[in-house]
Amino acid sequence: MDTRSRYVLNIFRHLYQVPDEVEIFYGDDQYPNTKGVFVPNHAGDFFEDRNQVDPATLTSREWKNTEVPFLFEQTAEADFFTRQSDAIRFSYDIIGASFYFLSGWQEYVSPKRDKYGRYPYRQSLQFKLGAPHIPFVNYYFDILKTAIEQVYSVELAPRKIESHPYTFILTHDIDSVYSGWLQDGYSALKSGKTGRLIRILLQKMKGDDPWFNLGEIIAFEKKRGVDSTFFFLARQGTHQGIKHADYSLEDPAIPQLMDQVRNAGAEIGLHGDVEAHRSPAALKRSMNRCGPTIKGNRFHFLMFDVRKTPGILSSCGLEYDSTLGFSEHVGFRNGICHPFPLYDLENNRPTTVLEIPLAVMDVTLHNAKYMGLPPEQAFSGIEPVIRELHKFNGAVSILWHNNYFSDLKYHGWKDVLDEVFTRARTDEALITKAETVLQTFNFSSR
Repeated sequence: MDTRSRYVLNIFRHLYQVPDEVEIFYGDDQYPNTKGVFVPNHAGDFFEDRNQVDPATLTSREWKNTEVPFLFEQTAEADFFTRQSDAIRFSYDIIGASFYFLSGWQEYVSPKRDKYGRYPYRQSLQFKLGAPHIPFVNYYFDILKTAIEQVYSVELAPRKIESHPYTFILTHDIDSVYSGWLQDGYSALKSGKTGRLIRILLQKMKGDDPWFNLGEIIAFEKKRGVDSTFFFLARQGTHQGIKHADYSLEDPAIPQLMDQVRNAGAEIGLHGDVEAHRSPAALKRSMNRCGPTIKGNRFHFLMFDVRKTPGILSSCGLEYDSTLGFSEHVGFRNGICHPFPLYDLENNRPTTVLEIPLAVMDVTLHNAKYMGLPPEQAFSGIEPVIRELHKFNGAVSILWHNNYFSDLKYHGWKDVLDEVFTRARTDEALITKAETVLQTFNFSSR
């Protein structure tokens, strides 16, 4: 069994707490008298040859009322697997297909990038299949789980956090805390709210800004019984046409704000700058400026180079990252609705860095270049994600920027988040900060 298949099976075994007695074989070797589950290697030299998947050659089958693609088979077999005594033999290479999504292989072999250097959603297999909200890897794992249960007479289920049916890791990227007077003020002016504009300007003269609102966010969340993670930028200015923070960590008000977050039981994380996703030195500088207790990161503008970033995160000693989501659409960029260890494709090895998938972002829902939904329709864009989380006990990140709590420029968007909270309470789901999930999804503990 090679490094890639061991990586996939380690994730599966940890996620489903598979007993050690369960034998899973991958490859072309035959074990006629051995009890276990046998998955064929139909990928062959696909990864060695750095190939891409052609959507036109895929076959698909329905599992749990969902069309699931199989990447390395051109024809659909009658059965997902067949049983022969104490052995089950699969018809499809679900391990190779899982690696394709988990590792970010489609990004690795594609030369396509947007103007900021990011992998475009429209190049992805998820877009071409019209299924960004389907966590294909979870379906592959569910098929494998079903086969194991038949052979070994065990019951397997994905891990839950504190017995909740699913978990949202609530996060806030703090890009701007001093620009609200201008942005909200302009919105007030456009909408004819002169009195509101005057109040904003008077507040600014006193040193207050409507986007310096982390205390309000904490109070809003405490009232609803949830915790969250706040990612702070450690860099100002502009890089490659992308603006960084409108504040400095050296500003005495910012460390006080960070202390307020910590004292409320929320978490501080690093919002890595645009350069840092390709530079270990830049990432380390930002980590040092944010403080020694930083455990996790999300890169600004969701910058992530699958060739370099996993190795950089690992070398800098971060425990988790939560960057990997499509800017353009909600869903599962790596085909899974659970945290998973990043894979370093350049060095062909897993890392110990836990990736918490970013499934939902306010900008994705709102921006006219992306999904372009008004607030009153936004929750309908989130519901397909929730359905999949509920199906597999998923745990993913949701991102709400602090400026999206504004009741002027971003009027109505705080209510969308509150609708997510209400749905979670109804479902008895958990909404919590990122560091809460680290122990549950500690893949290095196996």
